[in-house]
Amino acid sequence: MDRLASRLKSAFGLQRIPFTPEIHGDFFLHPAFEEGLRKLRYVADRRGMAVLVAGAGVGKSTLLRAFIESLGRTSFLVAYVPEATCGILDLYRAIARAFGIDPAFRKSDLLRRIQERLPAVAGRKICPVLICDEAHLLNRTFFDELRILADFGADAPDEMMLLLSGQPQLETSLRLGINEALAQRIVLRVRLAPLDRGQVEQYLAHRLQLAGRTAPLFTPDGIEGLVRASHGVPRLIDRVGEVSLLIALEGKKKEIDAEIVAQAAQEVES
Repeated sequence: MDRLASRLKSAFGLQRIPFTPEIHGDFFLHPAFEEGLRKLRYVADRRGMAVLVAGAGVGKSTLLRAFIESLGRTSFLVAYVPEATCGILDLYRAIARAFGIDPAFRKSDLLRRIQERLPAVAGRKICPVLICDEAHLLNRTFFDELRILADFGADAPDEMMLLLSGQPQLETSLRLGINEALAQRIVLRVRLAPLDRGQVEQYLAHRLQLAGRTAPLFTPDGIEGLVRASHGVPRLIDRVGEVSLLIALEGKKKEIDAEIVAQAAQEVES
């Protein structure tokens, strides 16, 4: 596999493979991404609840990473729960560890200790930030526990930032009457949509530049084909783009056109 990667880099003038998750660099700052980041930072600064919604592969995890990286370590204390399907006690233990609390307690004791800890942390001008990812998988009990944990009463001051992040089903759940008390506390909602044609072209150029190539690699019809195949979803752009590279290498092609992209898309879908 290493030999194939070396051949790819040599054939297309790359220092790294451009479409793998391991490639790091500046985030692709399209307008919706920048607006979403500004909104999340606003809620972090004023405290309260925010909701981040995006379809699978659209960029939710990338925005979360950018948001977390933007938070100063001396001003924010972050508890990130990546899997909302864990049990309530597991949730409290994850939060307790992030907030410097011994997690070896019963649920009721952990809840009390966490609730006591939040005002103490806030009093030191540090904002606790609780991020629950994949929150579209939450059930009613989980929503109730989050409401109690954050103490979002009618007149209670916000001692922390609560960020629920998930796929569009999350908004459907929050519109249910049983979750109204929690939904009313939402300060801002952030929604990410797939990239449009121009943004797909910019995204390709961005990824290739991070990989060390400045010259175009996809022909105009290749870009159009990638837009159709990916529907503007960055994760699919990466998958089809990487397979396209492999097909072009096998065919000794120096550019990636619509025919190569169509073949790659078929392989990805199969």
